[in-house]
Amino acid sequence: MFGVPYHFLAVHFPLVLVLLALFYDGRGIFDVGYRLTLGAAASALIGVATGLMLAGGQFSRMTVHASASLLGSLSIIALAMLRYSRNARDEEPLAALPAAWLILEVLAVLGIVTAAITGHRAAIGY
Repeated sequence: MFGVPYHFLAVHFPLVLVLLALFYDGRGIFDVGYRLTLGAAASALIGVATGLMLAGGQFSRMTVHASASLLGSLSIIALAMLRYSRNARDEEPLAALPAAWLILEVLAVLGIVTAAITGHRAAIGY
């Protein structure tokens, strides 16, 4: 699109959405955190798919970026599946986010933020 690879357009969504989800979950607004987690998981899939297309099998230059993005994306997808499963069963609203879920969300944030930093450095060349 306009000479810009799709990956560069897609990767900003999971970054922002996962940070917002952690913010809202930290403030105890779990219904908004749930929706943001689902959006982050969907956009992370798009970011990983476009990144794989852009890399074309040349991961030797971007091992930290690729590893961090896969770790963060798989973590947020797993969290989204857990949260969706709980929501689909119509269980009572969360009084607190389970500790394991919070750890998974923080792991996703760390992975996606690391991928963003290393990807930005690779894109601008330093």
